[in-house]
Amino acid sequence: HIASVMAQDFHEISVRYSPMMLDMEWQGQMEGYGARTERYNGFAVGYKRGFELWEETNLYAVAGATIQWNSKKYDHIDIPTESGNQSILIDDRENFLNVVIPLSIMYHLCITEHVGLEPFAGVQGTWHAIAEDSYSNQYQEAYGKPNKFAFGCHAGLDITYDRFAIGGGYQMDFTKFDDNIVYYSKCSRWNIKLAFRF
Repeated sequence: HIASVMAQDFHEISVRYSPMMLDMEWQGQMEGYGARTERYNGFAVGYKRGFELWEETNLYAVAGATIQWNSKKYDHIDIPTESGNQSILIDDRENFLNVVIPLSIMYHLCITEHVGLEPFAGVQGTWHAIAEDSYSNQYQEAYGKPNKFAFGCHAGLDITYDRFAIGGGYQMDFTKFDDNIVYYSKCSRWNIKLAFRF
């Protein structure tokens, strides 16, 4: 039953729907034109390992790794001007591949013999392995490359049934993804997952 399953360390593999939000704030000569949020569809696969901190407390330290892929196709972009937004037609797709290393504290609450609730919270480091689009080389030559590493936090809730789990969570970065003469941006994500434990 749940108590016997959770009274030990565990492994978990998961698949996730993981859309990304890129919050952008104009700066430099563009400062004062406000902010915008770009949204990207995405998915992720992950692995984590849980270690019980104290015997029979159901309090766990959890570490792992997640590979996240996000993408978005553009047919136009809106550039702010003094007279309002100017729409420019383009044919472009942005792609992101990130490797996330989360460290969490998790508590397992037994609801029934088979069902449990697991709130968790922690911090994560993110490596932005790929951040590209059709204009990446021209853009990076003009404004500089995005930051490769970010640090942030996350929180969420899982529902377990024996060795299966479904859940959701939110993660946000403290550090900036882009920071150039035109704008700076930060990443955040929602996650919905299906997982198996062993």
